[in-house]
Amino acid sequence: RIDDVPPELEDKAFNNKPVLQRMAVIAAGPGVNFIFAFFALWLMYLVGLETVKPVVKSVEPESIAAIAGVQPGDEIIKVGDRNTPDWEAVNLEIVSNIGAEKANVTVKDSSNVEKELTFTLGSWNFDPDSESPLSSLGLIPYRPDATLTVGFVGEGSAAQKAGLQPGDELLALNGAELSSWESLVDVIVESPGENISLDIQRDGQQLTLDATIARRDTPQGQSGYLGVSPTFEPWPEGYVFTHQYGIIEAIG
Repeated sequence: RIDDVPPELEDKAFNNKPVLQRMAVIAAGPGVNFIFAFFALWLMYLVGLETVKPVVKSVEPESIAAIAGVQPGDEIIKVGDRNTPDWEAVNLEIVSNIGAEKANVTVKDSSNVEKELTFTLGSWNFDPDSESPLSSLGLIPYRPDATLTVGFVGEGSAAQKAGLQPGDELLALNGAELSSWESLVDVIVESPGENISLDIQRDGQQLTLDATIARRDTPQGQSGYLGVSPTFEPWPEGYVFTHQYGIIEAIG
């Protein structure tokens, strides 16, 4: 306590209460917070979470997934005997097989034909500090492709200084036609500090903007960046859905 307590009230002072009573008072606050957090999380899972079907975009050549027979466009519907409605479930089930010699994975192709594949895991080298379980197996999840339309320009970035705006369509870099957003990134990353020209289309007009690529330090050395990000193609119908859990399932 901070202030002195009159003698007639000393029996009510906190430090004079029994140890168990003091422990109960101290634990009450964190206990209520824990119960509230548990209930809020349970309610969130019960209402449902927006998630994405585990459809494979591509498979790394000679990887465990490629050797097993996974094809681009396959949807992973089971690992072992556990259903995998989204990529989070796939990740959890794959991690549960660390140390196993093999894992049975059921996929469904674009024609809704199901097949069971065997992932041979004896040579699986998974480093959680540098890769995800999926990438270590050679699985690349489907994500919509980036377009050549600017979606975001960072405040004070090289892109903003050059005059780029959201909605601009990128046409060419240094006079060479751009085929994809990745082709732009490849040049920018390798060209820190260099001056470039960007041909763009804005409101039906073609413009040429000059920019100086900014620099930033990375573990691999200096890297270039503009401070701009693209818009993306829409998700195919049915790929994004709300996963609702049952009352008991939401607890576990």
